[in-house]
Amino acid sequence: MIGNDIVDLQAAGEESCWQRSGWLNKVLAPSEQVMIENGPEAGTMVWLLWSMKEAAYKLYYRNGGPALLAPARWQCTIWNLSGGAAEGIVREGHICYYTRSLITPAFIHTTATLHSGRDKPSIYINNAEISRPYLRDSFFFKDSRGVPYLACKASGNVKPVSYSHHGRYEALAFFGNLHAAGLQGQ
Repeated sequence: MIGNDIVDLQAAGEESCWQRSGWLNKVLAPSEQVMIENGPEAGTMVWLLWSMKEAAYKLYYRNGGPALLAPARWQCTIWNLSGGAAEGIVREGHICYYTRSLITPAFIHTTATLHSGRDKPSIYINNAEISRPYLRDSFFFKDSRGVPYLACKASGNVKPVSYSHHGRYEALAFFGNLHAAGLQGQ
């Protein structure tokens, strides 16, 4: 299972009020606020931490956790941040979610898994205004809890996926590949 989150940095800059008094205290733990203060780009670090928490929360929820996001309870640790990528852990109680993030000038994308380094996920990131190549022969649906799946129109095969969208971007993450699951045409 996997969770993922994408943050459109342009949209975040236009919509956000993270510098407002008290906002960081509601969303980030004190140790995370220190990372922002000591980091090279405060805004990028805010959205990296947010993306890590959101990706972990989506995995938590998919695995049956209740619909309750108290972001300051989710503790992020980043152990590698270089070259437009980050690796870290998000802890919620006794559970660890391992995260990998891609940091670009346009967006930040994070995946969260329960296992460090096992199986690389398949990830589609695209401009939501242009196309959805993975939906050529498939469609999204959500179960009664709102958890997303992708289904093949012809075969009816179903694959659990993590879907995220923000601003101009959307991201789809899953393990395996769509073609092997009968979810994407040639």
